[in-house]
Amino acid sequence: MRESRGFTLIELLVVIAIIALLMAVLMPSLSRARNQAKTVVCQGNLRQWTIAFSAYTGDNNGYFYNGYCHNGSWDQIHGWPVVMLPYYTDKKLLLCPVAKKPIWDGYGGWGPGINNIRHGAWGVACNKVYGPDFEGTCISYGLNEWVCNYEPGRPYNPDRLWRTVDVGGASNIPLILDCMWPGGWPHHSEQPQEYENNLLVIVNSNANVLRFCIDRHDNGIINGSFLDSSVRKVGLKELWKLKWHKKYDVNAAPPVWPEWMKGFRDY
Repeated sequence: MRESRGFTLIELLVVIAIIALLMAVLMPSLSRARNQAKTVVCQGNLRQWTIAFSAYTGDNNGYFYNGYCHNGSWDQIHGWPVVMLPYYTDKKLLLCPVAKKPIWDGYGGWGPGINNIRHGAWGVACNKVYGPDFEGTCISYGLNEWVCNYEPGRPYNPDRLWRTVDVGGASNIPLILDCMWPGGWPHHSEQPQEYENNLLVIVNSNANVLRFCIDRHDNGIINGSFLDSSVRKVGLKELWKLKWHKKYDVNAAPPVWPEWMKGFRDY
């Protein structure tokens, strides 16, 4: 009767080397698959937001809500997550699955996402801002504030506001996108931030496009929804070509791209 022979050391090392090689080949594919899955979930969230806003405007003669700035000062309790609350039930829709680390702690301090804002959520401890219904809620999407139907006298260039969904070119008018702030009022004259994690996007009230200019889904991509209810990937350079407001010049000369954006696709 022959005795069974175990693996020799050489054979064992060969097997380990083959397993390591296979892992090296498969890991990037698995990582891409995970990222693609998160992108799909994010787009699904945004699609739900187009449905919610469609329901809201349907109940309000086609008009968007009237914003949350009162006499020039912030009135966050009327921010879009609060106003839209009757039209969604799952607060998970407020958070892109890529954005896991809060940038702001809700009480005046910075959170762990401050060093990587593209993976950061702007809303946390929102009960201080939005009330107890939002306690501990993280939010990582932002509204194109130019869609709002601001009341007369509010300081936001009324001739630029869309106000309603009944407009031409709706497929190029942003609604809600990946963002690291509640939203913004982009202008075509803005320049990109020099560094990807520049806090200018947070603290400068004039840096509105920059709030959306975050490489959240890698390769210079964010997800966005539009007034025609479409949802798609948006290139960071493309942000300067979207029709954010009625007088936004989509044909303006492109800005000077910083080093971290130069390799991204032109649109």
